[in-house]
Amino acid sequence: MPAKKSAQKSKKTASTKSKTARASTAVKADDQKPRRLKTPRYSSFRLRKKIKLRQKPLSGPISLTRQAFRLMRQHWVIFAWLLIIYAALSVVLVRGFGSELNVREAKETLAILVEGRLADVTITASVFGIMLGTVGTVSTATASVYQSILLVVAILTTIWTVRTLLAGQPMRARDAYYRGLYPLVVFLLVLMAIGVQLLPLVGGSWLYGIVVSGGIAITFAEKALFLALFAFLGMVSLYMITSSLFALFVSTLPDMTPLKALKSAQQLVQYRRWYVLARVIALVFLLPLMAAAVMMPFILFLPVVAEWLFFVLTCFATIYTVVYLYLLYRELLNE
Repeated sequence: MPAKKSAQKSKKTASTKSKTARASTAVKADDQKPRRLKTPRYSSFRLRKKIKLRQKPLSGPISLTRQAFRLMRQHWVIFAWLLIIYAALSVVLVRGFGSELNVREAKETLAILVEGRLADVTITASVFGIMLGTVGTVSTATASVYQSILLVVAILTTIWTVRTLLAGQPMRARDAYYRGLYPLVVFLLVLMAIGVQLLPLVGGSWLYGIVVSGGIAITFAEKALFLALFAFLGMVSLYMITSSLFALFVSTLPDMTPLKALKSAQQLVQYRRWYVLARVIALVFLLPLMAAAVMMPFILFLPVVAEWLFFVLTCFATIYTVVYLYLLYRELLNE
């Protein structure tokens, strides 16, 4: 009996020691693992403590502009073919060979009204403003349909081209049309979602126009109130569109659905939506400035060439915008 009791005690002691050893080993293993802070969660339109950004700062608009031009200059043959095909199809199917705006006649008409030392500058700037106002305008409904189709094709082919070039893969311009148009359905569904997100902006603009032109808002306070409402609705649309713009790029990936693309884009801009929006808005201002720098001399000295040159610039601006936004998308993706 004493021998059995001593054997049981030795077994209990051994099991206790083994448990203690396993516990100490587990503690040591836990100590060796890197300790991480709990990732803060973010929800839209909720008040909470500001979340500190740990990502690498995004490139500014000027830096993105330089990167876009550098990429297009390095592969200028491919982008030139994309521009030529897009412009040629736009002329045949949308614009036609007629003249939408006679620059010389517009200058002569404005010369009668404008006088002074800076008359030439004023006239040139006015003609350029008129040309900006004609962007996107078409004469028939059929031309509008063709314009939309060509715009979608140009965006998809440019996205595929930029993705392929940045991946370092060889390609030809025709490959962009043969292989870049397959995610058309998903792309169009995401584009429809963006159209729905624009409804607050469109509704606010319509309401403000009705209130002001209809004489409903008369005093300054009333006009300011409806203007503030319009600004709020516009910010809501811009807030939603900021992520959905990049969902267009995500939608071109293999095995992608519209909802997955929209959710992935929301995660990309998380915590820095306003920083991204600032770079998109900067592009809206940079494009007219760059176009003005090119167009002003031609409007002033070669008005015959100015109209067709402006048409080519509008086609180029479409391709350039896609390149600019894709480079911004890559920066969001790589962090």
